Amino acid sequence: MFPLTKALNTAFDEEELTLLWSKRAYLGYHERGASFAARERFSKSIDALSRDEWAELVALDWAPAAYKESPERLEKHKRWLLERAQAAN
Repeated sequence: MFPLTKALNTAFDEEELTLLWSKRAYLGYHERGASFAARERFSKSIDALSRDEWAELVALDWAPAAYKESPERLEKHKRWLLERAQAAN
């Protein structure tokens, strides 16, 4: 585990980390935060997002500009995230 990851996991629980990410992550559109991205990308509130839409926002966090240029890469990454989540459950 990376030192920063270990420090974050020690300082915050999973819910707190998710909340921090959802407020601060850059997801494109020249703004930060999953709420803004949900409104811009899906015209929905963050509470109304499906699991598939959440996976897309998480994927966007990795490379928003690259995925804007290559929507098929975004779709591939989103599917990979969903497969990993499925395997973890």
